[in-house]
This record gives sequence, C-alpha cells and structure tokens, in this order.
Amino acid sequence: MISQLCRLGARLFAFFALVLGTAASCGQSRLLPFITLDASISEQPSTDAPAETQPSDGAPPDAPADGLTVDGPIVTGCLPDELIGYATVPAATAGPATTGGGGGAVVTVKTFDALKAYAALPQQAVIRISANINATDPMLVVASDKTIEGLVQGDGLTGGGLDLSSSHNVIIRNLSIGLVKHPNDAIHLDNSQNIWIDHCDLFSNITNDPKGTYDGLVDIAHASDFVTVSWNKFHDHYLTSLVGNMASSGATDTGHLMVTYHHNWFHSAQSYDPRVRFGSVHVFNNLYDGNTNYEQGAAIVSTMYAHVLVEGNVFKNVRTPISTRASSDDTADGTVWDQTAAFPNIYNSGISDITMLEAWTSPPPYVYVPDPTGDVEGLVTSCAGQTLKIP
Repeated sequence: MISQLCRLGARLFAFFALVLGTAASCGQSRLLPFITLDASISEQPSTDAPAETQPSDGAPPDAPADGLTVDGPIVTGCLPDELIGYATVPAATAGPATTGGGGGAVVTVKTFDALKAYAALPQQAVIRISANINATDPMLVVASDKTIEGLVQGDGLTGGGLDLSSSHNVIIRNLSIGLVKHPNDAIHLDNSQNIWIDHCDLFSNITNDPKGTYDGLVDIAHASDFVTVSWNKFHDHYLTSLVGNMASSGATDTGHLMVTYHHNWFHSAQSYDPRVRFGSVHVFNNLYDGNTNYEQGAAIVSTMYAHVLVEGNVFKNVRTPISTRASSDDTADGTVWDQTAAFPNIYNSGISDITMLEAWTSPPPYVYVPDPTGDVEGLVTSCAGQTLKIP
C-alpha cells in the first residue's frame, strides 16, 4: 500500500511540476511528460460527430451501426490506468503522443463486420467490443487514431488478430485475443508509431497444439516506434513478443523499435518475452512464471546490437531469465543492463546467459516510478490482464 501511494504521489507531483515548470520526485522518478488515460479518451464527441444512431461520417454505406454511446471514466479496483513509457513520447512523423480515438465518436460493436468497418475509418473513433467475436478473417486492419477496447472480461476476438501497418496513435486495451494461427499474430505492428497495448488477455494453447501452430502474441516490426505494452497477461504460448523481425532488417530498424514493457504477466509464456533485435527496449516490473517447457528459449532475449534495460522484474520457475547470445537466426549478440541498484530483479530460478552487459548512458525519456520488486508479483497477478471495467 505504501509503495502504491508513493507511485500515485509521484505522478501527482509530476503533473504539478509540469504545470509549474518545477520538478519533484518520489524514489527514483524522472519527471518528464506522461499521459493519463482519462485525459486521453474521456472527451465528449466533437460537434461534427455523427448522430447517435448513425455511423461516423465517411463510413462505408453498408457499415453496421451497432450503436453509439458516451465515453466515461475507467472504473478499476487497481490504481487508475495510466499511460507510461515510450508511447508518451511524440513521434516526429506522427504528431502528438498517444491519445487513440479520444475526441471521436464512440461505437459499440458485436460483430466482426462492424468491427472491421469502424476500425478502417480514417477519422478518430473509440470502438467498444461487447462480445467475444469469432474472426472471419485472420487479421483485421486498424487505421490510425483509434481506441479499441473490450467492455468486460471475454470481450474481444477469437481466431483472428489486429494488424497495425503504417498506423499511428492507436490504443488497444481490455481485449481478449486468442488462438490466432500461424503465420498471423494476435497483435501485429509494422511501421507504426505511438501505440499503447494495455490490459489485454493474449494466449494460445500449448497443451493441445504443437509448437508452430501459433506465431506471436504481440510482434513489433519494421521501424515501429514509441510503443508501450503494459498490464497484459500473456499465457500458454511459445514465441510471445518479437521486437525486430529479422537479423537482416538493420537498415530500417536501427534507431527505431523503442518499446516499454511494464507490469505484464508472462505466465507459461515460454520465450520471446520479449525477443529484441536492434531496438531500445525498457522492461520493468513484469512477472515471469512457469516458463520452463521450451528448452531452446529464454524469457528476455537481446540480439543484433539491441539495448535492453531490465529493472524490477520477478522471475519464478524460468529456465533462462535473460540471454544476449546470438542464435542461429542472428549474426551478433545484443546487450542488456540488469544491474540498476535501486530496482533489482528477483531471480528465484534459472541461469541467465549474458554475454554483454551495457548500462544505458541516459535514462528512458519519460517519467516512470517502478514499484518495489517485492510488490510486483502481488500487483501483477491482481491487476494485469483483462481487468478494466468500461461503461
């Protein structure tokens, strides 16, 4: 409880510091801009928003109108949902930092056709899914300036994923997405910027289906940038999250792939939690447990000159917590730094394979207040996954 109050207090101090031009701290916080969820999506629809029972302007003539609602605050038993990490940093080519569909019309959908139609619209929109939808296409294209969220547990997609290609300013949260067959991913980013993936339940089935049946749960590729992956539950999967898809992509990926993973629960998520090539990735306050079945994989993997900062994570029953050694698919090792004294990791099992330690020369360019590592397991098991309640 004390650590949670410290986190909340630090964020309030940070807010007032930004307003007054001063700085304040709690623990090791760094006071740079952050965005709260309510500020980003609780706006009323703009005056040119469509009428209550009509699809948004520019919708296809046959776009299903599943009903518009007024957006409202998030209600959750955990701390208020807050955007932290690289997704708070504006991409130079994509405009402001991540706000999703805030300010646009709010639609509620129950069918794949309706979701597909609204997700492809060119204007801002908040799209709420109020069912578990069986996908009729393996991947659904999500255009820029969208928020896609599930209303209650179980709402989301089965058998199909979300494709963000050359998209920017997208929030995906409180969704269940599972059983998406190879070569498709539950969520795929390609050349996309300012993306927030939050409080989702992402999974496959490693008990009944052989390795290779499924691909990634969140794959981030081809110079995607300024991404935050937070408070998700990844489970029952082999190759969870890839950052940088190939060793031959250095020309496009070097200097990009800036991603934050925090407060995620990797449960029986056997490897690639994440696997990073070329990128600069910050991994803090995540819980790893039961990742022992895949003998050739490690939880966090850094290769091809990647830089990965690992702080305040908990590893339980994990065969190899961290590896920087190039595999047969790579031509160079990566680097990692897991030696931050203020935010040590807890290793309850396994042996890491770290060939190159390299400290970051400057902190990540955003405010973050890690929870004490001893609190991480309780926080993550209570609050990660599809735990938001959205009116």
